[in-house]
Amino acid sequence: MCRVTRLLLSLMLLLSLTSALESQDFPPPVYPTGDKYDNLYVNAGVGSGDTHLVFRAESLVVKVSWSNTWDRTITFQANTTNNLSYQDLVCTELVTGITTSTPTTPGAYLCPVLGKQRFRAPISGGTAGIATATIVAKLPIAMPVITR
Repeated sequence: MCRVTRLLLSLMLLLSLTSALESQDFPPPVYPTGDKYDNLYVNAGVGSGDTHLVFRAESLVVKVSWSNTWDRTITFQANTTNNLSYQDLVCTELVTGITTSTPTTPGAYLCPVLGKQRFRAPISGGTAGIATATIVAKLPIAMPVITR
């Protein structure tokens, strides 16, 4: 068999596998649960969602996602044992490095919680859309120190 024929056969096989994968219906994503993973909410609208104890962690990685019709606001918040009122918490988007307490893009955010007691991410405002927020890492991950 000549080289060109083998190349064409390989290309045809690759194309048939690709079209077979594209035609499959994949199940919706399963959000992690358990002692390392905590759903703050799944497919939720306006509300405060669940709160989670974070007093033994230095930081969290929180994954947020929302529907195409999303026009609401998520705000990362935490409280302390000395101040039970929730205060906005500035987190860092892991891909871009942008810091914010109100994420404008879905993704994973690193949130500093050293010295905090509880964490939440309430949804407010807007008229449409649902969101999911999951703590995917609650470990003693130190916040990066950036020096210039």
